[in-house]
Amino acid sequence: MGINNWKDIKTVGHKLEEILLFNASMTQSINYNPFDQTGLVFGLGIMEDLHYVIYHDISFNLGISLNCAWKF
Repeated sequence: MGINNWKDIKTVGHKLEEILLFNASMTQSINYNPFDQTGLVFGLGIMEDLHYVIYHDISFNLGISLNCAWKF
């Protein structure tokens, strides 16, 4: 749950209850992470984001997640 920040507040009239934002995000990934070794760690996956504002349609976004790190 959060507070919505409208970018068109000067041109469109919004109701007070539209300030609430409901959001859920999920990530599924596969990571290459060698045990007990120092070195690079790689990952690849997908991210999903679902959000809803009162009086508006539910929005669903899908994306790709890439990560790279150095493990000490």
